[in-house]
Amino acid sequence: MSTNKEKPLVAFDLDHTLMRVNSSFSFGCFLYKHRFISLLDLSLCIFYYVIHKNGALSMQALHHRVFNRFFKKMSYRKIKEFLAPFIAQSVPSLMNHRVWSLFKEAKAQGKRVAILSSSPDFLVEAIGEHLGADFSVGTHYSVDKAGLFCAISQIFDGQAKAEWIRSHPGDITAYSDSHLDIPFLEVAAKAIAVNPDRKLTAACQRRGWEIIYTERCCGINYHRATENTEKIGEN
Repeated sequence: MSTNKEKPLVAFDLDHTLMRVNSSFSFGCFLYKHRFISLLDLSLCIFYYVIHKNGALSMQALHHRVFNRFFKKMSYRKIKEFLAPFIAQSVPSLMNHRVWSLFKEAKAQGKRVAILSSSPDFLVEAIGEHLGADFSVGTHYSVDKAGLFCAISQIFDGQAKAEWIRSHPGDITAYSDSHLDIPFLEVAAKAIAVNPDRKLTAACQRRGWEIIYTERCCGINYHRATENTEKIGEN
């Protein structure tokens, strides 16, 4: 009988892979809708994200700008109060149903399932717990003695994902949409790109990695998505 550590592991990137959108900014829209953050804060975060996607801002710079504008000195306890309603009301409509089916299939086959994301760890962990992931890892935000976010301890980028995979050896399948995750995909036994960007598409063609094309969510119009209260997990 195989131990849990010997079971195959399937690792999913979260944003634009397991979900059709960026979970962090979808959560930001949810907070704005409930008047917890201002339109200016939300607009600036979306602006930073757009220039990052256009290649003018690194992932590291994006994280620090968003953290300093959006999370620094914010109460962790107050943020956590929004997680359950956000997941119940918004996550179902934001799932990439093709990849979500692969996630459920892996679970049904007794494989270990991981969600590895550069989004904040408190958000990734909450989504992962709701979906039934065995592991959920994200960018770590430190909290001070007053319970306020004070710093980014680690940005969980493609290289950090690769290091995490190396610490969980075995038969590993990895899914991602972005060239920033190439280090993560390289260390997996099987790499699968989901709606890959141009650079990742080129890497797939050179390395013979599988590509799957699924439903997309264009733009950053997440307000409509927060209206959907369909329960996830129904087959």
